[in-house]
Amino acid sequence: MTTSNPKPDDPAAVENWLNSHGCRLEYRTYMAFRRNAMLGDSGLGMYVESESGEAREIDVYTCDMKHGDNFDSHLFVWVICECKYSKGMPWVLMQGNLYKSGYFTDWLHTPRSAALQKPNFSQEEVEELRKSFHFAEGTYLAHNVLQADLGQKQAKSKQLDYAYDALRKISYGAWDLIRRGESLGANIYEVVFPCLVVDGPLFCAIFNPDTKQFQAIRIPYGRVCWQGCRNGTNVDVVCADALDEYAKKVGESFNIIVPLLAKKFNIQVSLPILEEIRRRAPPRAEAKRKAINLEGFRRRKDKET
Repeated sequence: MTTSNPKPDDPAAVENWLNSHGCRLEYRTYMAFRRNAMLGDSGLGMYVESESGEAREIDVYTCDMKHGDNFDSHLFVWVICECKYSKGMPWVLMQGNLYKSGYFTDWLHTPRSAALQKPNFSQEEVEELRKSFHFAEGTYLAHNVLQADLGQKQAKSKQLDYAYDALRKISYGAWDLIRRGESLGANIYEVVFPCLVVDGPLFCAIFNPDTKQFQAIRIPYGRVCWQGCRNGTNVDVVCADALDEYAKKVGESFNIIVPLLAKKFNIQVSLPILEEIRRRAPPRAEAKRKAINLEGFRRRKDKET
């Protein structure tokens, strides 16, 4: 008995293909950011140029920003995401409770522009940063991410390469984004938090020195300090089922980090995306809006009389 191939003009076949590949995960991530009112601009499919001149794709991003008077200074805080569809294979953060974050290591391993290499935060500012998700005190950092082969009989090298390639792409993408901003000129203050979103179950592996055995604990998200990029780059790793919770954490981080940096570097004029769109709207669009409002007012008056 032979099975016929799906017809190329069959919408159901196209839908089945779309829903079984990574595109769906990218849209889930994007919508999670969009549902969070605390976040600013979000989008899909951004490209940045690598140092070798190749285009590096960023699957999903969200960004909050502020611009100084006359646009003479600019602050951007990003979360950029690499989405990995893994057909149910679990991902494991090799944590071991051996490496706990601290303010200095968190800032050192976060992609940031040259103006923020040594910001000289006051003790009060450090304490404020510590209230954010990305600089929370005592966060355990994994040193690597692996895929667990639970019977799929996937080659070990392929498991390692898949996770390695994902970490490499998003880590270097974050620093490429920083480099792009700095190429635009001076007075650029930029912070990028790279993130790996996986649709398989996420675990952290803790090694017990007494039993000499690992314990696997299911987690919604975690963080790895990946030494394969710039001697250590912090990368969030998030299970797709926890995207809404993670997006809220990101929003809380933005609400702390963006005002703090804007105040420190005197970047006080905020231009949210909607306000900017309205400001640049053509006169005809504004006139049409006023005409619609006036017509609505007249109709209400007519009803009253």
